[in-house]
Amino acid sequence: MGHDPMLLSDSIKNNICLGDDIDLDHYLKMVCLDQEVGELKKGPDTLIGNGGMTLSGGQQQRLALARTLAHAKPIIVLVLISQDFTTQTIRLTVFLPAVFLLCMTFQKREDLSFSSGTFINSF
Repeated sequence: MGHDPMLLSDSIKNNICLGDDIDLDHYLKMVCLDQEVGELKKGPDTLIGNGGMTLSGGQQQRLALARTLAHAKPIIVLVLISQDFTTQTIRLTVFLPAVFLLCMTFQKREDLSFSSGTFINSF
């Protein structure tokens, strides 16, 4: 999953499920999109447009993350720009049994160089 996630010009549901029969609400909760999607007129059946243009950048990334988690592999590596997202990611420990999660964040420092921190957790 990159910084500009690939999203289908389709519904929120189809972007996550990719045709599989999964518990959509579970994955929306994992990425803190459940309330926002619930407020949409068509809910998870809302079309997001080409590349997710009807969503904010953060919503696009969380939608792509929900899809990644719905089709998770034994190891997931997340590279994040914001430390705030890492704090949210810690919540994934409740939802991802038997997955090794490596989370890396990058923060811009005043001298314009970048520092990095790593959060590693095994579930």
